[in-house]
Amino acid sequence: MSKFFCWLSILLLLLFELSTIKEAKAQKPERPIEKKKPTDYNISSRKALENYLEGQKQMQYRDYKAATLYFQRAVEQEPNFIEALYALGVSIFLSSYATTNHGYYFRTNISPIIPFLVKVVRHPKSTQFPMAYYYLGHAYMQKHQYDSAAYFFENYLNFNLKNPLENKIAKVNWEKSLFAKEAIKTPIRYQPINLGDSVNTQGDEYNPSLTANGKFLFFTARRQDATGGFNKYYQNYCEDFYYSKFENSKWTKAINLGPPVNTPYNEGGSNISQDGRTVYFTSCEKRDIIGRCDIYVSNVNDTQWSEPKNLGKKINSIYYEAQPCISHDGKYLFFVSDRPGGFGNNDIWVSEKVNGEWQEPKNLGEVINTSGNEYYPFLFMDGRTLFFISDGHKGFGGMDVFVSYLQDNRQWTPPKNLGYPLNTAHDEHAFVLSYDAKTAYLAANYLPDSKGNMDIYTFELDERLRPQPTTYVQGWVKDSLTYKPLKATISFIDLQTKDTIRNIITDPINGSYLLSLPLHKDYAAYIEAPGYGFKSIHFELQKAATSPFELNVLLTPLAPGTTINLHNIFFEIDSDKLKEASFIELNKVYQLLIEKPSIRLEIQGHTDNTGAEVHNQKLSLLRAESVKKYLVFKGIDPTRLVTKGLGASQPIADNTTEQGRKLNRRTAIRIIEEKK
Repeated sequence: MSKFFCWLSILLLLLFELSTIKEAKAQKPERPIEKKKPTDYNISSRKALENYLEGQKQMQYRDYKAATLYFQRAVEQEPNFIEALYALGVSIFLSSYATTNHGYYFRTNISPIIPFLVKVVRHPKSTQFPMAYYYLGHAYMQKHQYDSAAYFFENYLNFNLKNPLENKIAKVNWEKSLFAKEAIKTPIRYQPINLGDSVNTQGDEYNPSLTANGKFLFFTARRQDATGGFNKYYQNYCEDFYYSKFENSKWTKAINLGPPVNTPYNEGGSNISQDGRTVYFTSCEKRDIIGRCDIYVSNVNDTQWSEPKNLGKKINSIYYEAQPCISHDGKYLFFVSDRPGGFGNNDIWVSEKVNGEWQEPKNLGEVINTSGNEYYPFLFMDGRTLFFISDGHKGFGGMDVFVSYLQDNRQWTPPKNLGYPLNTAHDEHAFVLSYDAKTAYLAANYLPDSKGNMDIYTFELDERLRPQPTTYVQGWVKDSLTYKPLKATISFIDLQTKDTIRNIITDPINGSYLLSLPLHKDYAAYIEAPGYGFKSIHFELQKAATSPFELNVLLTPLAPGTTINLHNIFFEIDSDKLKEASFIELNKVYQLLIEKPSIRLEIQGHTDNTGAEVHNQKLSLLRAESVKKYLVFKGIDPTRLVTKGLGASQPIADNTTEQGRKLNRRTAIRIIEEKK
């Protein structure tokens, strides 16, 4: 639950103490205070009264568990001791709070208060204990008995008490109960599976994050092997990052990430990049911290992570910033903050990266953010589907998972509750979704097969809630002559919008890469490295891909004789007229000529074997001339360009298939001279 429950426990204790004061009969100031007697409470057992008074004393010490034991004894000795019954319900309620890794407060099982407080509200003196209705509302809500919860919250509100905080909570939960009692009638399909001993332990595991292929799981945990050991302040082990790989159809034994990212302090609220080589995370205890908690970034080179870097004052303020989520195109950073300018306790904010610099964050607005708390933003790989948890929108109690969609006008749709039984009266945590839009992960501490407290679970997301699936591309880039791994730039450009959808750098050690791709688009893909001819690939993903792509690329050093096939130059059918989508690739050729002013190019036109040979040769030459005209128009000296029409004479694929013929219909450039 949200942080105001810390104050709630204090306020409830004060209310309890005030109610006990009102129970005493008015005394004249000059007379000595009379010792309380059993008859003052309509009971006969002095022992029951002694236990009750001792319980009150423990409540003042805030030792709610000890108080519960004394009140239980009092009730056992006097079953109709109304004040003790009420006090017992309150002490159980207050002792049910537990601090968690982020300082929030979550209620454990409070249903034991029901039999005691039901006797209170049925008693003739029930009007003296209006808070009993409030506590019962929470208890029935936790049991998913929303009709009863709504009844008790409404009756509490009818007392019109001057308790602003409790009144606000009761009103919100009354509205949630009315929503939930109807929503629970149409449950979604939800069958969570514990990730097992390789990931989960008797400690806490939570905040899962995935790479683009869904095979690298990064998460936060509190375990005995924590870098910082046991934290006496939190009375728990320090938070560290761990990772597990999906190999041979199962998750490997999780490994502690180690220093320098993990430290003797707490690290949490993380998000791994699509290729698994960058992690954004939260720390509240580093020396260079700006506010209460800040967001940091670290990159891995082979197996060594860099010293974490504070993202600076554009992202971090003197307030609380946490739980970052980086978009898969690397352009947007979503995070949680309680900085001024929000709508509630904790809101979701977003910053855009422009020219390599993060800009001033913007609040996602009151459609997403509420007067309550919004946490754990997760932007799906399509860049348009945002999942998050909230206690401010209508739900089933506690923190629920919601989804909102970014529309073409850049506005978010009203959030949709993912439904019961995924969402419950308990707190749901840190929902993430794999590239297939089907395999989901969630952290929970209330499911019966838990290995300890908080565990990570996987499940298939109900079909009605799935966004459009995505895919991923992985492979390596190497030198075509030496097979040496290359540090190359890989970019995917939407041919319709001309937006760069993905732009990543391969691993300089092994040349590997991994990136996600939204479906139902056509892309021009470019693989480039200094001193090498770029690789051009055409990706047609208008139809859903049946499987991810394995794409290994060999780049050839730039030298006379080097040929680059251009697969994203498009012409009208049986014409030399260039389509607008060709300009992206033509500008790549133009840039090459600018960066290499010493080279001359031969522009080659190629066709498939459909049609007459003479026609194909003529068409291929005209198309090569069209490419030359474009480059000359851009400012290239025409003497640096020659054209050649080769027709169907140099196929690179089988002309007996449509896919092969499509590859053969191409433009190519060949370096014919490089002046020294």
